[in-house]
Amino acid sequence: MATSPPKRYGSMEDPASEPPIVAAAAPIWKGLAVVTVTSFLILALDCIPFNNAAVASKAERRYDVVVIGSGPAGLVAAEFLSRDPKVDVLVLEAGGPSLQNTGGTLVPTYAREKGWTYFDIPGEYANVAFMMPPNVSDLWRMEWLESPKNHLAKLIGGSSSINAALYFRSPDAYVDEIHWPYSARAVADGFEAIEQMFGWTDLPSTDGQYYAQGVYDVLSSALKLANYTQHDINRDRNLKHQVFGHPPFTIKHGLRDSPAKTFYGAIATRPNVAFETWATVLQIQHTNGTATDVVYNRTNQPTLMTARLKPHGAVIVAAGSLNTPKLLVQSGIGPTTQLPLVQSLDLPLPLSVETWIDNDHVGHHLFDTHQVALTFRTRTHLMDPYSFGFDYIHPSADAVDQYVHRGQAGPLASSNPVLIGYETLAHPTTGAPYHFQLSVFPHALPHINMTTSPYDWTICFNLNNPRSRGAVGFRPTNSSTPSYGLLDTPDDAMGLYWRDTDDLAMMHRFMNVTMTRLAQVDTVAIFPPETTSNTTWNAAPREWIRRHTLITDHFGGTCATAADNSTTRRCADAHFRVQGTSNIFVGDGSLVASGTVNPYGFVMYTGYQTGVNVQQFLAAPNVRDVV
Repeated sequence: MATSPPKRYGSMEDPASEPPIVAAAAPIWKGLAVVTVTSFLILALDCIPFNNAAVASKAERRYDVVVIGSGPAGLVAAEFLSRDPKVDVLVLEAGGPSLQNTGGTLVPTYAREKGWTYFDIPGEYANVAFMMPPNVSDLWRMEWLESPKNHLAKLIGGSSSINAALYFRSPDAYVDEIHWPYSARAVADGFEAIEQMFGWTDLPSTDGQYYAQGVYDVLSSALKLANYTQHDINRDRNLKHQVFGHPPFTIKHGLRDSPAKTFYGAIATRPNVAFETWATVLQIQHTNGTATDVVYNRTNQPTLMTARLKPHGAVIVAAGSLNTPKLLVQSGIGPTTQLPLVQSLDLPLPLSVETWIDNDHVGHHLFDTHQVALTFRTRTHLMDPYSFGFDYIHPSADAVDQYVHRGQAGPLASSNPVLIGYETLAHPTTGAPYHFQLSVFPHALPHINMTTSPYDWTICFNLNNPRSRGAVGFRPTNSSTPSYGLLDTPDDAMGLYWRDTDDLAMMHRFMNVTMTRLAQVDTVAIFPPETTSNTTWNAAPREWIRRHTLITDHFGGTCATAADNSTTRRCADAHFRVQGTSNIFVGDGSLVASGTVNPYGFVMYTGYQTGVNVQQFLAAPNVRDVV
């Protein structure tokens, strides 16, 4: 077994490395609090600009649809369904505000005059996702999730409020690879539908200029020598072999244009939508698989709340690939091996063998993109350091001024990636395709423990479709209360990664090939010092890969759908209804059986398709068969 790797930027061992920030106050969003920061002043207030006039008496109000989770899928589904003013929708979000328009006030000092939060500013991506001190980031971390380590968020918008805003249209071939129950044409139409609500661009700076292009030029020159060609990544979405281009982002006017702004903004004033923050769902109560109520608690309120469905209503579980299985199991739906464990939990409705719905695939078949980051140094200096790269972790005063006072222009108008590349390698024995992605940052990795150069930059090597799988669920502990997290390997953060040795072998091969290509343009890998000589790249490259694996947060597979029962991993039917239920739908990344390009776009599309499916369900109220 691999030994514990050193702490690193975004690693499994170091989910929230601290920047030079000193906290001086208590929780944000719970009354007014001030946090003193070396370079920032953070103000926060629990204020959600939402029309909740009709929510005062929830005991009497019933809903057509309860959406659990306001992430990129949940918000899309809620917006689509609530276009019909006769459909009453309740959205329950476990966290609080994020972007400025949601009431978020986690504002850096330099943006106080504008009111932009860290979440609004694309260039703050790495700081928000990885570098905030725990007293800040713990506000959106999921405290009930023991493992795997992650950088997910319980916020309005979910992880789409803190991610890199990389938005990719999936290739048509992906539909067949995952046995998706809808055609490639239907998926493309779904993408077109959601794109009516937001903007995406591969040129995010408002001055029409690309930045940190020295890095782009060096890598592109090496890739062209290997017969890569440059493309518009989204318009040529089906080209995923030996291609590269500028990253596409959901950024508009230099600000994050994610679901927390667009889809949330659309529903915020609709009288048929109720939206509750700080609302953690404990259980979906059902009778023989037909949901009737959703029970939840609100932060700092001792009384449990109950949201009641109308007789023809439906529940959409959009809590994310790691949390959706937890809620299903707490509701009595999942592998029977989980029953004794959840019976020990303090749940609103006790569970029994008689009421348990057996669905062995809930929480199983979990995957994440396998990622390894490596810093490179270009030794032939083609341009001045300012034009070559950009340090997003320590932005210059000039870059900050350009962004704030010159119309959201400059490098801070985007998150870190400056180039995306794709290549598919066939396994030498099986011929199985392995889909690799290059995500390129124009700076060295933080905490590299070496003297850096302005000509250092980083490649994140992504294996988008790993074969390795894990599972999440409840597991026994030394106390009377079970914990929730990865199964089988409770003490091993590597448990989800590299279980399939072919994944590891193919990553090693791809990294070697890429390093050889870069050597042709006088660019070499910079390996951080290792604690022992037998864990260096030269001595044991595959062990080095294991020790430097990063959490990518592209989780999926924990309640996969499929066109029919021919697949052995089907947890939800072709309409996304959970097997064994009549009106409980999954609407998030849990549904996909395997990975592809960054999943943010496909997760939003999934929310749209879930909305379409539930709309059809509501239109046929007499059809309530358990699937």
